[in-house]
Amino acid sequence: IYTLSLHDVLPISLLATIPQESELQEHLKALGLLDAEGREVLDGCVVFPWFNEQGDCAGLYGLRVETGEVVLVSGPVSGVWNWQALKRGRAVILTASILDALFLSQAGFKEVLWTQDDEGLSQDHLRLFQLHALKEAYVTFSSPYVLAQLKEEEVTAYPVKLPPLPVEPQVIEWALKQANNQTPIRSEEVKKREPSGLEKSDTGFSIQYGDRRYEIKGVEKSKTKLRVTVKACA
Repeated sequence: IYTLSLHDVLPISLLATIPQESELQEHLKALGLLDAEGREVLDGCVVFPWFNEQGDCAGLYGLRVETGEVVLVSGPVSGVWNWQALKRGRAVILTASILDALFLSQAGFKEVLWTQDDEGLSQDHLRLFQLHALKEAYVTFSSPYVLAQLKEEEVTAYPVKLPPLPVEPQVIEWALKQANNQTPIRSEEVKKREPSGLEKSDTGFSIQYGDRRYEIKGVEKSKTKLRVTVKACA
């Protein structure tokens, strides 16, 4: 049910929205969005930006719709995509694919970071790991170098074998628990579906599902039927 099809995306031309031979074009060339001949570097791409802690765009990652080619516009890799995940707790999921990271986030796993580089974790990653006292990382790809980096930072690494995405979030939770049965990472989507706060009364009970609470009261009971009222409260 969690889908993201690149073939359903209609690319929009940047050159069609800016004045020709303008100062803006020169700025875009300096940023790396246009090449020396004025052609769009990210033409035909789905574009994923990421931001630093000050809210400034630190880079753009393009995935070309027709070929799947990766285009990175940032110069040296800086910033961390979804760095706010480190503020949620002391455990994160690491992916080498931006699409995997987006699928996991859509499935309710907010503690997910994209490494942004197949060669390993950047200095910004390591700095933020130290700043937020990261303790656990669930690594969904094969990289001895990343595992060595995490060990040096005294972060416990758990290799995770995910099934081909997208899948139901319960399946991803199962994969995380296979790596570490005590993992603190859970899907917000799964937690919304789970009941909580059961309270009994003389006439029935109430129970919480996500943001909604249900009150069930008995009205009539006999050997052949049971009548109740159900009230949903936001």
